[in-house]
Amino acid sequence: MGLIMGILFNACPKCFKGQVFGGFFFQMNVKCSECGFVFEREPGYFTGATPLSYGLGFIVTLPTFLFLLFKDISLGWTVAIPGIQLVLLSPLLFRFSRLIWLHMDCRYISKMNP
Repeated sequence: MGLIMGILFNACPKCFKGQVFGGFFFQMNVKCSECGFVFEREPGYFTGATPLSYGLGFIVTLPTFLFLLFKDISLGWTVAIPGIQLVLLSPLLFRFSRLIWLHMDCRYISKMNP
């Protein structure tokens, strides 16, 4: 299973069998049920996922914003609709930013600093 598939299917970055998130969107497992890999390896580990979440939010709302901007809609709606879109997608952005961070760290960053 590749990096993209692991992120999309909520798979453990080590074994690709266990689940990173269990239950609701914000409930993250402490470790993999299959291989025992600990997901949050130190306090503040997912701080790097924050800019990823901002970037994903920007990418997701930019097409809507540009569409509304060029459709000559009032500025209030042009800002409000992407804002509402961002609030509604926040649980997914939270989840995917952490999954991306975890997979990228496991595959590339941690191998550079053994």
